[in-house]
Amino acid sequence: MQTPDLKILNKGLDQLAIIDSYTSLQLERSLWEVGRMELHASLFSKGAETLQPGNLVMIDELRVWEMTGIKKTEGNMLGLQVTGRELKGVLGQRLVIPDNKDDSHHFGWDRVPGPMEPDVAAETIMKHYVNKHAITTADPKRALPGLVLAPDLGRGMKTRWSERFRSLTETLKDIGEFTGMGYRVTVDLANKQFVFEVIPERVQTEGSLHPVILSVDFNNIQTMDYQRDVSRDVTIAYAGGAGEDEDRLIQAVARNPTEADLEGYDRREDWLDCGSIDEVDALIYEARYKLAQKEKVEFVTCEALPNATFAYLKDWDIGSVVTVQSHALGISQAQKITAVKEVYEQGRVQIIPTLGKRNKTILDEIRKSEVIS
Repeated sequence: MQTPDLKILNKGLDQLAIIDSYTSLQLERSLWEVGRMELHASLFSKGAETLQPGNLVMIDELRVWEMTGIKKTEGNMLGLQVTGRELKGVLGQRLVIPDNKDDSHHFGWDRVPGPMEPDVAAETIMKHYVNKHAITTADPKRALPGLVLAPDLGRGMKTRWSERFRSLTETLKDIGEFTGMGYRVTVDLANKQFVFEVIPERVQTEGSLHPVILSVDFNNIQTMDYQRDVSRDVTIAYAGGAGEDEDRLIQAVARNPTEADLEGYDRREDWLDCGSIDEVDALIYEARYKLAQKEKVEFVTCEALPNATFAYLKDWDIGSVVTVQSHALGISQAQKITAVKEVYEQGRVQIIPTLGKRNKTILDEIRKSEVIS
């Protein structure tokens, strides 16, 4: 890969400039999170005046970031630092606001599907929330201009979801982590539209039709770090719903069927407070969602060689499930690529994928405590 030229666009998708001279560029794309961007250039760079918060940085229609911050420095040289986020981060400017329950300003839940309807695909659930709260909104002021949905192909596991007063990005992240589906917002320059798309899982493990094997031994990655932490792992939970004391609805819920009969030291129990849910099926769904937040952490970060056997974007991308191998570390397993960081500095290109779920940080706990339930 070569250092890319950067197209600078406004929100109307008019091209303002092309930036081909900068000292450092770091870009991140993520399956569930909102990736970040950082660009360093001279104030005298051609097109530098267009590097303003609100404008977009585009490499291609799949790789677009919104500029959110700018810092100018005067010293030995006039420097410019621009920070930003993946284009899909604009969805974080909208909350999931449920319909009023009555005329007294009480709100219920935005549920997909309805209580008496069968489960629907994860893609359908994601697109429901984006459409209702950012496109076809009850209040026209909430609509994001130019945003459209890609056709709903009904992909992903079938489930149901309830949400209220959380940002769209946090909602989509939780649905994605629970179901394995990712999401992004791409650019359609021909029609001057922003397109919301899901990212389905692509199985490319050893033995599949288009296998990708990342290994130092195969000379397609340079370094590999492997981390595993079971301190948060829970295999079965006792979930409490509506009621009090001996009259409270309680269900024992396994994270998945294979763990229901675990015993001894392999069985890890926890208590989950699921609020006032009064239906058994709804309580089980809520418990399984909460259990997904307590699973063991296992992920790999590695540096992919740009000119190796398997090319980034062509042979693999975020959402690909690939085989990761290291004889030295004793690893041979299937892992999903959940994020990719691109670094362009002084003529050097680094492509750094993350495989598996990253570790939780204190910021995750802070965000969790701020959720309105």
